[in-house]
Amino acid sequence: MNNLKSQPSAPVARGQRPPILVVDEDVATLDQLADWLRQAGFAPTCACHGQEGVALFRRRHFDLVLADLISPESDGFHVLLAVTIEAPMLPVLVVGPGEDDHKAHVALRAGAWDYLCPPLERDSLLERVHAALLRAERLKQAAPQRQPAPANDDERQKALNLEALGSLCGGLAHDFNNLLTALGGYLDLSLRETDPEAQRQWLKQAKMVNNLAVELTRQLLAFSKGGEPILASVSVRALVGESLGHLGKAMPQLKAEERIAPDIWPVRGDHGQLRTVIRNICYNAAEAMPEGGVLVIEAENLPAGPGEGPAANPLGRDAVRLSLTDHGVGIPPEIIGRIFDPYFTTSPKGAAKGKGLGLALCHTIVSRHQGRIGIKSQLGQGTTVSIILPAATAP
Repeated sequence: MNNLKSQPSAPVARGQRPPILVVDEDVATLDQLADWLRQAGFAPTCACHGQEGVALFRRRHFDLVLADLISPESDGFHVLLAVTIEAPMLPVLVVGPGEDDHKAHVALRAGAWDYLCPPLERDSLLERVHAALLRAERLKQAAPQRQPAPANDDERQKALNLEALGSLCGGLAHDFNNLLTALGGYLDLSLRETDPEAQRQWLKQAKMVNNLAVELTRQLLAFSKGGEPILASVSVRALVGESLGHLGKAMPQLKAEERIAPDIWPVRGDHGQLRTVIRNICYNAAEAMPEGGVLVIEAENLPAGPGEGPAANPLGRDAVRLSLTDHGVGIPPEIIGRIFDPYFTTSPKGAAKGKGLGLALCHTIVSRHQGRIGIKSQLGQGTTVSIILPAATAP
């Protein structure tokens, strides 16, 4: 996209520089947009295509995303979909061919906060950016605050159960609504497209959304009684290695340090479900260390017996303990007891990321393996998630 009108430079703003992600395949346009935003006091980060933009979005914090929908190479719809699903409170502004174009209706239905038409002018662009940021801030401030729990123990538990149920229902409704909206939009675009290659690209995007819906359904089945594990002997070393291989590609800012006992026993479990547990914990560690850091993964044998301290074994049989430690922001002690609730978040109300089935699913999977999962955390120092699973064979 190269539809810009040159304008005089704006003065550099002082103070904090809000980070903005800009996605456009045209290098000249990227440079100009970044220059305008930088002069206005923002901190722009540029990506030339959607895949790069999504990777940056998942690794770093941004206050706003600006994506091009005009050029197929930019793949702006891919960025819009990822942000809308994973960070619904993050403003996304998109640039399309015209307000009457069908892409405008699809983009706004899919969750875009604003739709800009070329040629872009500096003052108009900055005005729309400021308006979106102001709206996002007002939504955060207007988000309902958690009410104090009743003093009575029974009433307190009922209130917590209802809050957890409300979070689960609201989160699921939001996730599926976003997926269905995006799926319908891509199918509409493919039906209106006359070029076979362009139609194939829209259908490819629709297929991607369908796969996300299938994955969400799979998580729900694992969370419910329909996801019983298929037990077999699982190599802990191979399980960790496979998960870290995926981690290196998805979150390169996170470095892993393995401390696995040389004689580590295999565990009895479902390889796919246990891999999901490790990956979800790794994702949480990445969010706790947005600028990058080291994730320490330890594995040790726990022989059957009472044991004390670090050697304590609550399973009453030979077991393996897997611990994952980040050095991130930590979890406040007043909410650590609710960390395994579905769609519960440690982020402030209105925050963009950090909500879903992740840790709730981990708790369910480990429990179905007759194991234990627990969390220890200190604010400003980090968090350790410990998983104890039955060993597959005796020493």
